[in-house]
Amino acid sequence: MQIERAAADFLDYQDAIAGYAETTINAYRRDMQGLVSWLSRRGVTSAENITAKLLRDRIAALCRSPKKRSSAGRAVSVYRSFARFLHAAGVIPRNLAPAIDPPARKHEQLASRVLSQEQVAAILDGCDTSTPIGLRDRALLELAYATGLRVSELVGLDLVQVGGHTIRVIGKGNKERIVPVGATANDALQGYLEQGRPELATETTGPAVFVTYRGNRLSRKRAWDIVKDAARAVGIVQDVFPHTFRHSCATHLLENGMDLRAIQEVLGHADVSTTEVYTHVNRKRLMRIHGEFHPRA
Repeated sequence: MQIERAAADFLDYQDAIAGYAETTINAYRRDMQGLVSWLSRRGVTSAENITAKLLRDRIAALCRSPKKRSSAGRAVSVYRSFARFLHAAGVIPRNLAPAIDPPARKHEQLASRVLSQEQVAAILDGCDTSTPIGLRDRALLELAYATGLRVSELVGLDLVQVGGHTIRVIGKGNKERIVPVGATANDALQGYLEQGRPELATETTGPAVFVTYRGNRLSRKRAWDIVKDAARAVGIVQDVFPHTFRHSCATHLLENGMDLRAIQEVLGHADVSTTEVYTHVNRKRLMRIHGEFHPRA
């Protein structure tokens, strides 16, 4: 079977069976297009000739490229799924997924993207809540940190999903989960819904919780800009993205004693092994703090 045909069948399967969001399917498509092109340049055109080493080499190439390094972690998941698909379809004789390794030192990369509790507090307290836009931005940031929601989940929230100090989230694969909202974030959200959103909404505004000054649903890109601008405004020079708040939420929950399984439920991870990376981050941060403060460290 030609690799192009195998990749197309795999994407059709993911779209029809797995129930992933459109953004996830688009990301899978980009990863598969990159893989097909990469294999073609190496003379591999038949899916039967795909090996675990080839897939590992492709991941290693992504890790070496500054522009593509962030895609390497997702590529591992995509290539493992592709390998399982090829095996189930009888294209290759054995499942290559277990032999496809993730990029090295993932927990160290993650640790560099976690904000301290003081940095998060500075960002949240730095919001100007004297305007409807400011109320919206504060609510968005408070909710991102309080719940660890993905940016697609944040901007996709509808009014019927919030209330009673909880949020009903429709996550990856259309899986539903209930996420608690702390008092501070809930106050910020209610303040925006009562005083900010009515000023931004128009007659054509739909059920979206977070809307633009024109009354349209907030986009993922605009949410990214809000987070980055809020961090810069308080002098944080490192890159800060919506996912930084998700990582920081999980790390701080773990630092303060929350059970790993409970954090898995909050984040919506299908497998606890995905959540376990935060135990490495927590251990690394604990060692750093111990080294700074212990007199004989």
